[in-house]
Amino acid sequence: MGAAIVVLLLAFAFRVRNLGAESAWMDEAYSIALAGFPLDKIIQGTAADQHPPLYYLLLHLWMLPGSGVFFARFLSLLIGIINIAQVMALGRRLGGSAIGGGVGLLLAISPFHVWYSQEARMYILLATFTTAATTELWLCLQGRKRWLLYTLFCLFSLYTQYFALFIFIAHGLLVVLQAARSRRLMFLGQWTKAMLAVALGFGVWLPVALNQMRFHMMPWIGRPDIGSIRDALLALFWGNEAMGVPTGIRWLAFAGLGIMILWGVFKLYRRRPANWSGFELIAFWALIPFFLIVLTSLYYPIFQTKQFLLLVGAFVLLFTFIVQLLPRPAGVLLLFVSLLFAGASVLLQQSILHKDDWRGAAQYIQQGYGPGDVVYSNPAASALALSLYAPSQFVYDGYPPDYSILSGGWKNGQTITPQIADTAMQLQVRQHTRIWLVESYPQLWDPSGALESWLSVHAFLAADKQFTNVRVRLYQLRPESPQP
Repeated sequence: MGAAIVVLLLAFAFRVRNLGAESAWMDEAYSIALAGFPLDKIIQGTAADQHPPLYYLLLHLWMLPGSGVFFARFLSLLIGIINIAQVMALGRRLGGSAIGGGVGLLLAISPFHVWYSQEARMYILLATFTTAATTELWLCLQGRKRWLLYTLFCLFSLYTQYFALFIFIAHGLLVVLQAARSRRLMFLGQWTKAMLAVALGFGVWLPVALNQMRFHMMPWIGRPDIGSIRDALLALFWGNEAMGVPTGIRWLAFAGLGIMILWGVFKLYRRRPANWSGFELIAFWALIPFFLIVLTSLYYPIFQTKQFLLLVGAFVLLFTFIVQLLPRPAGVLLLFVSLLFAGASVLLQQSILHKDDWRGAAQYIQQGYGPGDVVYSNPAASALALSLYAPSQFVYDGYPPDYSILSGGWKNGQTITPQIADTAMQLQVRQHTRIWLVESYPQLWDPSGALESWLSVHAFLAADKQFTNVRVRLYQLRPESPQP
């Protein structure tokens, strides 16, 4: 118990370090802004977005006594610590104290786990609920009657993020295998009842979910290639900083992990030790959802590295299980090297600002903002990030003009055209003398640069500054430009 507390304290230290150093990026700003509404409005706003509502409802309750980016992220920090405690407990249950301690250390300094434990988004909550569901399933398969808890954690997972479905499929395949092997079909029947209960509990939200999947496609997410699959797997162990390593070394690491996993599965299958069924659980939990996400991404745009966070505990458990198969000197050395690289990676990750610098952009505008100015955001949702750091007297507008956090605004998914830019800017110059154009990833919203083209003709560029992926330009209206 004492060792577990030390590991959790170490995890806390890494996660509280620089918790507020990064600016909140657009999605975090969305989380914080939406959580500030009453519960019924949160559900309305979530329905207009692309995720289920549970995280936002939890964040709302969390922020009743506090506010700000640091406080919002602290909820994720605590959930991340709970997740590490879960995986450690499951590791001890499946493979003994060595497995529990090893996986705890690896997760405590995992750059990937640290990153999402410091972000005001739902991904670490999903990892925690799916870990709880997997643990309860294991106990059920060992004869413990905990199907109600399993059902609840599955339902909570699905109301947190839809990727929980990939975990359910892995669970189902494992249950089928266990039922066939033991000839105890009651496992399959009980799991089927649990899934029917989850479907019933989710039924009220299902029409909304189907509508979200239909109208909230992400066309900027391309199909995965072998390089992106390689990097996603490496990120689970060593974070996005590993992407800075030369490609050849990444290929060697990827090949090494793949060979190690295949070797471990084969060796354990031949030996069939007492904890073989526990290893089987971990292998199903890690590998099946990973491949299902990749395969789905070939037909529907969902492949993003962050979506694999729900598997980080499973993969680290898998790694730790296989490491113990090696001769002790080699196993200890591999674990030490992995810990060393992860520690260096997380320290590097926290020493460099990666997220879009909305704090810097807001402060920059504040220094030069004057009467008659307007902050025009492209996309309009980025005003949520600016408003976290900018004074409330800023006048905001943006594209799409009807954007609202409670109703969305991308119903038609139309990007800016020269005609749209002309209409939007004509309206602005009738009401304002200077325009602060704030753009984030304009290639997604204004691929032809129509706003910039219009303003370059009708206004002088008075200032231009970049804040990571946020560009701020101040335009002064030309005397000959259209006037009311």
